[in-house]
Amino acid sequence: MSDSSGTILVVKLSGLVGFVQCLPAMKAIREHHRGAPILLLTDPSLETLAADIPYFDEVEAVENLAEPGVLARTAQRLKKLKFSRVYDLESSDLSERLYGAMKPFPPVWSGHARGAKFRYTPADDANKTEAALAQVKQAGINVDLDAFPEAEWAATARHGAPSLKPAFFGLKK
Repeated sequence: MSDSSGTILVVKLSGLVGFVQCLPAMKAIREHHRGAPILLLTDPSLETLAADIPYFDEVEAVENLAEPGVLARTAQRLKKLKFSRVYDLESSDLSERLYGAMKPFPPVWSGHARGAKFRYTPADDANKTEAALAQVKQAGINVDLDAFPEAEWAATARHGAPSLKPAFFGLKK
């Protein structure tokens, strides 16, 4: 069953490895919210990669939310977008502060933030992929815990990019 009502926000701010480990959950979110616009809030270092992934309609990079004023400005901008649901795959103290900054009427939130409608706190030793899938499952998304998403988009997304050509590295052949 899919849910295409409202705009969805996915929060995954840091770390390439953690980002890749969350791809199965991101795919499940896309499949569940087929037809709904999905915005990814991420770190500038992941913006180019994320823009090539077909699970998001828009990618927005945000500088360090821990810097003074950045958290409040980001929360105010996001509140105006009136998301129907937020999937906080970052699940850090920083993303919990983002949830708090979106009060008094935050969107339906899935993550470890206190007060979240779909609160999920993984064990400290939890596998990141399994934890992200369990989190979205708790929020009502059917997931196949053994399925890793196809990555055929990766082979063509950056095809022809200057950084993939020998000349970029000073090589002639």
